[in-house]
Amino acid sequence: MLAEVLTGGPPLGWGTAEPVTRPWRRRELTAFARGRAPEPSRIVVVGGLRPLQGVVEVERTASGVEETVTTYVGYSSGEAPPVVALEEGLARLAAECTVVSMFATWAPGHRDLLHEPRWCGTPTPVLLALGPEAPGGTLIHRFAAGESAAAWTELDDLLTRLQVPDLLIREDVG
Repeated sequence: MLAEVLTGGPPLGWGTAEPVTRPWRRRELTAFARGRAPEPSRIVVVGGLRPLQGVVEVERTASGVEETVTTYVGYSSGEAPPVVALEEGLARLAAECTVVSMFATWAPGHRDLLHEPRWCGTPTPVLLALGPEAPGGTLIHRFAAGESAAAWTELDDLLTRLQVPDLLIREDVG
């Protein structure tokens, strides 16, 4: 659902590794993950009406099924992040399932998602969502537009004020 919000259309394909080999069919993807249960599944997703690449990790837990989604979406230089659309998509998603957390950042790069072997800048936090089990209940926080350092300070202040355990924030080291 969020892929559609961020790209204007559903993903184009999926697979267990790149290059992806299967066309996007939500039921087929669900059947694949169910067939692997109770083992976890790691699924690569690509496409959309603008460049998208991502990984969906699906794991059975004591309380049901947990999905962890990491996506990258390409926007042209000068395009603003679709924060309002992302908030609206998040609200629709939360109506269908429990959203534990979401952290969205905006980073300089190329629309085609290719990476150059050079420093392109620090990502800027744009949206943080914490689900109903967060301190004080559900929270959706849109960060003030501006420079990356100020947004990271705002995030630190927010998490300190909420007394959110460090375990809620995971760092992906590439």
